[in-house]
Amino acid sequence: MLEGGRVWLYPLFLFLALESSIRLSIYGDIRVNSKSISCFKRSDSMRTERILLLTIVLLVSAAPQNIVTAQTTSESNLVLDPIVVTARLIADGTTVLEIRALAKNVGNESIESINLRIDSLDAELVDASAEGMELDATLLVRDRFTEVTLNPQYPIGTNDTLPITVELLVGDLQSFQTEDFSSTLLGDFTYYTRPTSTLGNFTFIVSLPSTAILSQQSAVPVYPTSDFNWTDGTSLSFSWFTSELQPGQERVYIVKYQLELTSMTSSAFTVEILLFTLAGVALGSVLTIGVPKAIRRLRMIGPVRVAGITQEEEVLLDVIRRKGGSCAQKELYTEFDMSQSRVSLTLTNLEQRGLIRRIREGRVNMVYIVESSDSE
Repeated sequence: MLEGGRVWLYPLFLFLALESSIRLSIYGDIRVNSKSISCFKRSDSMRTERILLLTIVLLVSAAPQNIVTAQTTSESNLVLDPIVVTARLIADGTTVLEIRALAKNVGNESIESINLRIDSLDAELVDASAEGMELDATLLVRDRFTEVTLNPQYPIGTNDTLPITVELLVGDLQSFQTEDFSSTLLGDFTYYTRPTSTLGNFTFIVSLPSTAILSQQSAVPVYPTSDFNWTDGTSLSFSWFTSELQPGQERVYIVKYQLELTSMTSSAFTVEILLFTLAGVALGSVLTIGVPKAIRRLRMIGPVRVAGITQEEEVLLDVIRRKGGSCAQKELYTEFDMSQSRVSLTLTNLEQRGLIRRIREGRVNMVYIVESSDSE
């Protein structure tokens, strides 16, 4: 459909142009190779040409409108209302993105699949479900976004609804930088949304990493101004509400925060001091018995296990040890019968206690074990 509602101008201009051509061919003199060929008027032929002309104009003018309608009918029938998108930021740069929505069919035809647009090129599907049951889902990376396609077990009929839940692990929504001679890590989170279907009662929530605070270096650390903010004692959260968002409309949410590197490693320092203290006491006790025995015992010391570590964390550390003390974070996802977000959160707990370190090398997160395993 032409912009401004001037669809009728297109067939009118086409009709006038073809009309002029027919009149010229029937009534005029046509010169070919400097020779004049006289044409005579035939009323029956003229009437036939007019009917054919009008038929062509009607078909041509109607075709584009039908094509546009076919491209938008399926998506226009789908409404996600309400919809809640939650972004849980992790200190390693990844983001756990959870989408909960009630899919509604407001059209006259059944809906076979649901398409969601995620403005990311580094997204991994963690889980997809409908009404508490696993849902078939695929991810397709396009030029500037990732398309998530959900395929319900049964089509969504007219006026029917289907509650859906999608969880993704996204690696390119956050960026970091550090200031020279500073122990502050500056984080920048940006999320764009451009829905392909209508969103109703849309709520977007961002939860910062544990112990993070809003950036003191930015004049506007939260954009746009959030409708609500709260804390659970360890993390700050912000939320925005939009009553309706039409297909193609854009929204952007930006949160700038900071993390003190000293607070991230304070637990590691505490563990190291405790280990050195225990080692000193043990060494003093051994020396009172005899140096030879002390040497033999020091050689028998194996990897240190920190008190309070969970069985799940111990298994994760053992896998990293078997891989030589380091590996890509993605390799760990296939080793355990748990979601990727669960593995990532477990790694975050280990990192905050100084047992591992995660370093981003290109587009890959490398995990390095830190705990001591020698007897020096």
